[in-house]
Amino acid sequence: MATSTTIAVGICAILTSFALFAALGHLVSSRSSLLAFDARAVVARGAFVELAIVFTWLGYWHALTALSVLILSAAAFFHLGFERALLLVAVQGASQLTLNFWKTVYRRARPDAWLFRYETTFSYPSGHSATALTFYLALLLSVAHLPIGSGPRTVCELLLGCAVVGLPWSRIALGAHYPSDVLGGLLYGGAWLSLFLTVSALLA
Repeated sequence: MATSTTIAVGICAILTSFALFAALGHLVSSRSSLLAFDARAVVARGAFVELAIVFTWLGYWHALTALSVLILSAAAFFHLGFERALLLVAVQGASQLTLNFWKTVYRRARPDAWLFRYETTFSYPSGHSATALTFYLALLLSVAHLPIGSGPRTVCELLLGCAVVGLPWSRIALGAHYPSDVLGGLLYGGAWLSLFLTVSALLA
């Protein structure tokens, strides 16, 4: 019964997140003008640029690859949930590969004013925002299962929590995305996070 409930709740969460992501994507791609909260986002552009750049780097493949290797190596060496770690890396990789497909579906142009590293891909959804949930929030939730002291666990949770919040914010602060792109990325990432949590529960 518990397994059936877990699967049912997981599927519901995945479908709900993805349906909201698709609906928002259709809305922003079909409009000739910006949504009101997108237009007002200019006030957030340029805030704490140096800090925003640090958070943005955490969403690029260089940092994610290094962290993935570190996580898998530590999980294998210390015998700490290697299957869960492998699942996390696999879900993150799959989410980013498929995300590029959805960018070409909605074909939303990027904002004009950039403050860091011009990117040629389309704007909706934000891959960094999806990564904030699919990778960093999934990792944060996984830390709770590790047999480590409360001190190290708290430090890990604080750092990962900063990444979860900082990645989406950085994309607006640097002018790389509209807020609706960020929201779309969070919804998309939420679907993959739900998949990760559902499969993890079944593996436990």
